[in-house]
Amino acid sequence: DCGTVLEGSAVNPETGKCECPGSQVPIEDDTKCGCPDDLGRLEGSPTDCVVCDIVILGSVPNQDTGMCECGPGSFLNNDTQCERRVLGGGVDPGFGVCPPGQGLINGICFDCNSGGQGLVDGECVDCGTALEGSAPNPDTAECECPNNQIPSVDGTKCECPNGQGLVDGSDDCVDCGTVLEGSAVNPETGKCECPEGQNPSVDGTKCEDSTMVPLPDDVCEIGQGLVDNECKDCKDLGQGSFDNKCVDCNEVLQGSNTNPNTAECECSEGQKISEDRSKCEDSAVVPLPDDV
Repeated sequence: DCGTVLEGSAVNPETGKCECPGSQVPIEDDTKCGCPDDLGRLEGSPTDCVVCDIVILGSVPNQDTGMCECGPGSFLNNDTQCERRVLGGGVDPGFGVCPPGQGLINGICFDCNSGGQGLVDGECVDCGTALEGSAPNPDTAECECPNNQIPSVDGTKCECPNGQGLVDGSDDCVDCGTVLEGSAVNPETGKCECPEGQNPSVDGTKCEDSTMVPLPDDVCEIGQGLVDNECKDCKDLGQGSFDNKCVDCNEVLQGSNTNPNTAECECSEGQKISEDRSKCEDSAVVPLPDDV
C-alpha cells in the first residue's frame, strides 16, 4: 500500500512503483513525500516544490508545514512580496527573511538566543529594552511577556489587561479589588495600590487606614519582609527591609540606605528615623564630652 509505506505517494501505472506527486521527493528516511529542506510549497499547488524566495520574494519554507511563508515580523503585500515592519513603525521593503528563531543584525541573520537576545519584528534585540518586562522564549527566541501580561498598545512594555494590576512579588495580573480589597490599579506603575492614607493590612488582603504603627519586630526575620503573606528575603528582590516589608528604602524611608549585610533600611550615622517613620533626620542627642 503506497500511501502507508510512503505517505503521500501513489502507484505509477506505467512503472508500478510508489512515486511522490509533482516535484516532491521522499523525505524523513523515505517515509513520506515532501519538498527538500531548501524548497517549499504554494497554496493551490500542493504537489510542486519551488524556491520560495523567487516565487514570493522574501519568503522561506515553514519547517512544520512546508509552505512558503513570510518570516517573523513580516507580511505579504499586494505585490506578492514579503515586507518587514521595522521597530518604531513603518515598513522596510529591502530586507532578508530569517529562519524561525533568527533575526537581522546589520542585515545578516543570527541566532538571537546565542547572543542572549530575543526576537522582535524580525530583529535581534535586548528584550527588556525593546519590550520592557519581557524575556526571550527559549524555544522560539521571541520576546514574550510573563504569565498573563500582554504588550502595551505602543509595543514598548508588558502590562496587565485593562482593569487588572500587579501585586508585590508577583508577575501575575490580578483583579486588584479582589486580591487587595479596596485597591485600584495605578495607571503609571500598573500595580495594585491602596488609596492615599491607607496601607495594605498585615495579611495583605485589604486596604486599611494607616496608623503609622510599625509591625511587631518578630513577624519576619531580620532582612525579610511580607510578600503575599509570606516572609521573603528582601535582598533577593533587590530591595531593603523596613517594618516587615520589602521596599525601596529611600522611597519609603527618605534618606535611608540598604544595609549590605542585614538588608535593613538604615539611616546614616548621626541620624534617626522620624516619628512618623517616613524619613531620616538629624539626631538631637548631644554627645558626651570625651573626658566623661
